[in-house]
Amino acid sequence: MLDQVLTEGARISVSYATDEEPIQKKHVCIAPPDCHLTVEDGRLRVLHGPREKSAMQRRLAEAIDNDEIMAERFREQSKADDAYARLIREMISSEDRFLSDSKKIA
Repeated sequence: MLDQVLTEGARISVSYATDEEPIQKKHVCIAPPDCHLTVEDGRLRVLHGPREKSAMQRRLAEAIDNDEIMAERFREQSKADDAYARLIREMISSEDRFLSDSKKIA
């Protein structure tokens, strides 16, 4: 059905791919319903169901996960830095109040 819709008015032929079909010039192959279409050694592969991630896809997923972990660590460190800065400001403020009170007493 989809192949017929795509063929209407097209200058090149369109068809559903068959497994192990060689790649052809001026011809478009589309994956049959519920299938994945890949290319291996110059031939089309029609695979059913979910396909295993390639090594590159796994590395990309790991990199994304690592970026999310690093972003979370950065957020945690930022919170710790903010808390430390608040503590320092409070200590300075307390010291200033102590010195000010000491001058009043003397």
